Amino acid sequence: MKYSDYYEGFRKRLLAIGQDENEARAEIELLKEYISGIGPAEWFLRREKDIPEEEISKLEEISHRLETSEPIDYIIGKRWFCGLEFLVDKSTLIPRQETEILVEECVKTLSKMASDREKLNVFDLCTGSGCIIISIALLLKQSDPAAYKKTVFMASDISASALNIARQNAEKLGAGVNFFESDMFEAVQKPENGFDLIVSNPPYIPDSELGKLDTRVTGFEPHAALFGGEDGLEFYRIIAKDAQKYLNKGGRLLLEIGFDQGNSVPLLLGDEDYENIIVKKDYAGQDRIVAAFRK
Repeated sequence: MKYSDYYEGFRKRLLAIGQDENEARAEIELLKEYISGIGPAEWFLRREKDIPEEEISKLEEISHRLETSEPIDYIIGKRWFCGLEFLVDKSTLIPRQETEILVEECVKTLSKMASDREKLNVFDLCTGSGCIIISIALLLKQSDPAAYKKTVFMASDISASALNIARQNAEKLGAGVNFFESDMFEAVQKPENGFDLIVSNPPYIPDSELGKLDTRVTGFEPHAALFGGEDGLEFYRIIAKDAQKYLNKGGRLLLEIGFDQGNSVPLLLGDEDYENIIVKKDYAGQDRIVAAFRK
């Protein structure tokens, strides 16, 4: 069977299990590279050649896994985020595009702060795969080398398995990040001058939403990294109360939130005397980022 015929049949099978056209085509492009080593430029030359049986066997196995709703990112073990390739497994959340806005805001913040600080300390709470802190480090290095040189990058997670993936990502991508295990702020050591920036994408889905979510999320991604208690605000309450103990005066807090938490999270921060609290929207126009300063 020719490559073109097989992958066309594979596309139809993805459509039959409920994927839309764009999603099916995107997954096929990933599989071409993962299984066959075919990039877009080479596909035209190989498409009319016979596909080897061993590749068909691997693709059939993947097909069965996709039919169970397993995300392709876990199957191939990687996900692109901020233009970087991250390793992922079932101990980590799959990075989402909307989180890239959080990274962009952090990079802008550090560049501004660097002008009047000799040293910057950045801390990523609930780091998971490390995609946020690693992307911040590498994008800052690219856009503002002077700010990068004076910045120390730290990150924590409660999951030892997730931290193992995060460390692998940092090593693979060449990012100098100090990762350590901690249940929220429990094992965090405050730097001498405090943190200039604390960033977090904590679990924020209300427990009651479990039965309403796509099985590709609830059936495979770690629940501890998804659900934030009865109202989804459990971890924001901890952050609002404790983060200012670690931030220096004028330090900034940047949080990703759920689309319907643009009022509740700022109220929590306001109750703890943060100032200049603002909400930023994502590419879809949904509330996504809350930014605040410690007095």
